[in-house]
Amino acid sequence: MNRTKIEHFEVNLSAEIPNFIPREDLDDFVVKDRVLSSRYPRISPKDFYRYIFPFGSFERLGHQEDKKGNGVAISIDETSKKATKTIITDGLEQLDSLLEEPFVICSPISYYGRSRRADHALWMHALTLDIDYVGEGHLKNMLNWFEELNLMPRPTFIVNSGHGVHLYYVFEQPIAMYRNNQAELLKLKKYLVDCIWTKYTSTKPERKEALGVVQGFRMVGSRTKMGAYRLSAYKTGERVTVEYLNGYTHGNAVAKINQPAALKLEAAKQRFPEWYESRIVRGEMPGRWHIKRDLYDWWKQQIESKTTIGHRYFCMLCLAVYARKCDIAENELRADAAVFQAQFNDMGKDTDEPFTWEETEKALEAYNECYVTFPRDTIARLTAIQMQANKRNFQKQEFHLEEARAIRDIRQKRQGKNWWDGGNRLGAPKKKDLILEYKAKHPDANHSEIARALGVSRPTVIKWLKEQ
Repeated sequence: MNRTKIEHFEVNLSAEIPNFIPREDLDDFVVKDRVLSSRYPRISPKDFYRYIFPFGSFERLGHQEDKKGNGVAISIDETSKKATKTIITDGLEQLDSLLEEPFVICSPISYYGRSRRADHALWMHALTLDIDYVGEGHLKNMLNWFEELNLMPRPTFIVNSGHGVHLYYVFEQPIAMYRNNQAELLKLKKYLVDCIWTKYTSTKPERKEALGVVQGFRMVGSRTKMGAYRLSAYKTGERVTVEYLNGYTHGNAVAKINQPAALKLEAAKQRFPEWYESRIVRGEMPGRWHIKRDLYDWWKQQIESKTTIGHRYFCMLCLAVYARKCDIAENELRADAAVFQAQFNDMGKDTDEPFTWEETEKALEAYNECYVTFPRDTIARLTAIQMQANKRNFQKQEFHLEEARAIRDIRQKRQGKNWWDGGNRLGAPKKKDLILEYKAKHPDANHSEIARALGVSRPTVIKWLKEQ
């Protein structure tokens, strides 16, 4: 890297004398606006969102027969912490009222329904990177990186968000938000953030983070976290392709994207009703386990007593992960999050490191199916809270289960029961009989409906119906 070129913009690269820019320095926002406006045209909020969501991207207001996705904005009441969802339709009629809210976020994605969860996402219109703690010199370095040095992809828009910038890479064609596409885009996003968010572009390179690809951001034209200014957008480039972004990963994180297949969703619903109900209606991951709420309650106890300053964000994020994993209602999660947000904020008073509701809202993005398989070791590393693995009598799982099954069979034999038929207890009907009887009375019921009605598992229902 050409260090002389970068040092020209007065970013102190000395490890002994860090270039610290106070987060509450309001003048920093004005300086960055001047830098951007001297080079690029400023774009109004309406033109910004019209460029990202061209006409025809959403349903027309009052025309649900269009059967298209819509934008979803969330405004937060900073006193009550109550979240209000607003559907954005094709004419962007809701924009003016949304921009008057003190805190409103939106992602460059269309969704079906009113939920902004990842499993309800339809099309991604832009990939957005959030680079925080960006000062004047850091911003100039960033501009130099894509204008002259070609060290990063040129964004379509740069948004001055206050303490940082948002880089919007608007796609030539929106990307279908299949689950595998989301995983590929997240891999790409993490790599780009890792390359761009460095000591040359931020005062705190150690704070870099890249959340899920459906992460929401404060809307252009709405108030910044500082309150005195509004987010401003500047047109810095053209629309991009995934192939263009892949070109800056040097083969390390190439995203492989699949666009819509020939089989339409309605046809899939008719041909594969069980799959449609679990994967589309309920949005479940393959092999999804539903855990008792004990895990969620246990995690609340852990973060209440063990959260440390540098790990507050990820402790809140994992609260959302466990809420989803344990089927906790979103309203309950938000109520708990409000309590912890206040606690985490109090922790940072002595060190002048507040924990805002904006950070909480970003962490709650993890309340979706994409995160239910978050590994225990990863959670322990991110939160600095140790999580002891199940011992299984200090044996490998296969040997532990072998002994457990042997003990089960011995106990069942002593009691004259069989575990596979409900115990064959005197006077108790077998699961097979219950399933066949219910199916005879309700011929149109699918496997999941039968399982819920009888309190048995779907595999059990499928097993006995196949053998009838």
